[in-house]
Amino acid sequence: MGMVIQQGRVPRESGEVAVNEEFVRRMHWGKDVLGKSIQTEEGRVKIVGVIKDFNIGGFYSELKPFVLHHHPKDLADLVYLRLKEPFGENLPETEA
Repeated sequence: MGMVIQQGRVPRESGEVAVNEEFVRRMHWGKDVLGKSIQTEEGRVKIVGVIKDFNIGGFYSELKPFVLHHHPKDLADLVYLRLKEPFGENLPETEA
């Protein structure tokens, strides 16, 4: 999933979030959103970035509002890979 930051930056600490363009449209905020705060399940957070819209559910799904939180502890064990096609040639066999 390639995300493009339109304004601001990605969240770097707890209490910061980035939202997508659809979120901004549905809130009717116009273009001045950086620094605004919203209430989430984690409490009050500050918007530090706006992400270019991308489809979360697939090509035929409608755009949905999206909030990107900062969770360094939850993501510590994850590694994301972007593979080039053909996958078989670009991903050598590994043994567990």
